[in-house]
Amino acid sequence: VMEQQGISRLVHVSTANTIGYGTPAAWAAEQAPMRDPFTHSFYAQSKLQGEAILQQATQSHPAWHVVIVNPGFMIGAYDTKPSSGALLLAGWRKPIMTAPKGGKSFIAASEAASAAVHALTLGLSGQRYLLTGENMGLREFYALQARVMGYKQRFFYLPHPITRLAGWGGDLLRFLGIRTQVCTRNVRQLMVMEYYDNTKTLTQLQPQRTSVEEAVKQFFDWHANAR
Repeated sequence: VMEQQGISRLVHVSTANTIGYGTPAAWAAEQAPMRDPFTHSFYAQSKLQGEAILQQATQSHPAWHVVIVNPGFMIGAYDTKPSSGALLLAGWRKPIMTAPKGGKSFIAASEAASAAVHALTLGLSGQRYLLTGENMGLREFYALQARVMGYKQRFFYLPHPITRLAGWGGDLLRFLGIRTQVCTRNVRQLMVMEYYDNTKTLTQLQPQRTSVEEAVKQFFDWHANAR
């Protein structure tokens, strides 16, 4: 299509899950290979294959400007499904909250959008850029959400055996034809620390920064008016 329409500049939005996640002590950068459990995710596999096609295209079309951006866990307004916003709603005003011992790299959707726009001109062709932000465990995130939105909450981690049991229960419900977001694949993704280093993006793409606190406010302000 690019050849047919004479388009030579493209920014492809992939996912951070095609890049191997790090740990609280050692964050991962763009060169890290994809890791389990995302190697078993059809979504992540399809994204990785899409990246490979575009990277091959940059080799055969050296005049093209093709950049790949890899967003982490985006939060903010206009999350109509909701997608990532489901994590925020799960803890909304609950006096007691439980979650697996995992973590994510949270970024405001507006900051990710800014980086993607800047990638049209500032990104290096054939390169990947992590659109990630603040690395936090789920306990830290829910504490931040409670503080920002003005309610109190006690948090308890779910032991890994109980988390796995919940995943198996979700698998059974799916087998019986009952729709649920809980399944072994999804809970395994919540059990890992998806920590990433966004230095390359901040240095080269220079996005307009938005704090996670502000992104949380934007999500709930929009959600309250959208209902």
